[in-house]
Amino acid sequence: MPTFGRAPVDPIIRDVIERTIAQARSLGLDVETLAPFTLADPIDEVWPVISQTGVAWLLERHPGWQGQVGSAIAEMEAAGRRLSARDYLNALDQVAALRRSFDALFAQYDFLITPSAAAMPWSATESHPAVIDGQPVGPRGHAVFTAIANALGLPAISLPCIVEESALPVGLQVIAGRDHDGQLLKFAHDYEGRLFVHRWPRSP
Repeated sequence: MPTFGRAPVDPIIRDVIERTIAQARSLGLDVETLAPFTLADPIDEVWPVISQTGVAWLLERHPGWQGQVGSAIAEMEAAGRRLSARDYLNALDQVAALRRSFDALFAQYDFLITPSAAAMPWSATESHPAVIDGQPVGPRGHAVFTAIANALGLPAISLPCIVEESALPVGLQVIAGRDHDGQLLKFAHDYEGRLFVHRWPRSP
């Protein structure tokens, strides 16, 4: 999936992923492009409820946490305290429905392939990029592809694509069906060195 719904992706990332997929096809892999892909869209509503209530639950068990966490975590804790048990149970119900939908999808496909992130590195002074490919995005605009694996308990791996020698890294995420961790790791092992590279980028 080049993207989820209408989520913007940095053109550099799109280009690297497309070249990686073309190389995969040249090695004999049968890769089908699914676009538009909207199956994961409900996670945008579900994930904040799960993450915020989770942070509030966790910090409640650590008295004196105030001043010991960053402002973003403190804001999540405050938002989580405002949510109700009904909000949380509704989110879990949506997760269960999503899990059934993805189980059906993995009955047809071995893996789902996405970018690992939607944005190239941004300023360390900012918590997230405000704009991706000319479109304004929220705090999770750069991380649109990873929440689905976390929420549904799906095995996933991020692999560094082959890029030019001086280029910053670009990752490709491969997600497998539930309990198919071994199949996923075997794929990553089998294609390491042909589709992916392991090196630190050189300093400018």
